[in-house]
Amino acid sequence: MEKKSLTLSFPINLGLLLTGFTTAFSGFVIQFAYHMGYHGHMDQISLVLGMDYGGWSDIHKVSIVIISLLAVVHIVLHWRWYKTVVRKRLLGKNRVVLTLTILFVVVALTGYIPWVIDLAGGREEVRKGFIEVHDKLTFILIPYLVIHVIRRMRWFIGSYRRLKGSPGKQSRSPKTREASLKV
Repeated sequence: MEKKSLTLSFPINLGLLLTGFTTAFSGFVIQFAYHMGYHGHMDQISLVLGMDYGGWSDIHKVSIVIISLLAVVHIVLHWRWYKTVVRKRLLGKNRVVLTLTILFVVVALTGYIPWVIDLAGGREEVRKGFIEVHDKLTFILIPYLVIHVIRRMRWFIGSYRRLKGSPGKQSRSPKTREASLKV
């Protein structure tokens, strides 16, 4: 991958990693500290790590919007790959990434729909139903995200080195090595 495209893809991927962690962490705090066991009557003023429910909810919502925007850019950057996988019927070979993509979209939708229901003055039990589905699907999504990141750790390290200008063994592509030999 050229350095020019790395200057876009690396920050996008790093942003996805950081906002993914923030989204997951704030979501787990909300789930375990405020939702579970309260039967709809949560104590919104109790503090967890110095913040109340409103603070954690704000962090979760902001990180959701950021990760959604980054995910759209990420998918657009990889759209040719998705088309190739479908066109050449490579679905089985790419099952983890495709499952991750579908899960991410469904988790995002089941997270955004409650906002729409709330803004439209819809029924609270329907809104909470979507939140429950969102919460449960997130527990399935997280392992796929972890696997995805672990499988791409060498890319992160190599890309970081290329952007910093200190090529290591893994960071130099065959084209880069070939070009440096010709000089």
